[in-house]
Amino acid sequence: MREDRRKRTLHVALWILSLVLFARFVYVSVRGLSLERVDFADYYTASRVLAEGAPAARSYDPAWFAAQERRRTPNTFGNCILPPAASIVLLPIALRPYSQARAIWLAVNLLTMAGILAFFTKTLGLRGPALAVFLSIVMLFAPLQANLIEGQYYVLLLGLVTVAWHGYRQRKSREYGIALGLM
Repeated sequence: MREDRRKRTLHVALWILSLVLFARFVYVSVRGLSLERVDFADYYTASRVLAEGAPAARSYDPAWFAAQERRRTPNTFGNCILPPAASIVLLPIALRPYSQARAIWLAVNLLTMAGILAFFTKTLGLRGPALAVFLSIVMLFAPLQANLIEGQYYVLLLGLVTVAWHGYRQRKSREYGIALGLM
């Protein structure tokens, strides 16, 4: 009886920890929207100038690209030269104002991460305290948090790798091929 009570208390404590870490994770990610981030500004500017009709090759001119970035993003000064494929990713949101595009991109990343976590939770058969521990570890993973704050593409790439892996394991060549092609 006493052992059951301890076990239940531990399970509840693990879930409370997991929920607190999740809330912190989302809070820090959303708070990151107000921070000046060079990575997202580079991606956004590359997509924006492409959406506005500028030739993709212009993005290889550091002075021109830096000027475009200064015009379109708040207080950023990065002028990273991106490959043309990087300009395509944000095209669906490139014509929105910077802050709106940034918020949409964060939402896409959080939803993608939720899908990835749901997939691995189901695939690994995680339940109960094991699931709480798994989610807590993910919420503490600093590179993931940094990716969300910086507005990088790595969560999207992880989602595509996950889809490709699933397609490969299930022998679904179309799913596998599309995911690899998008990557």
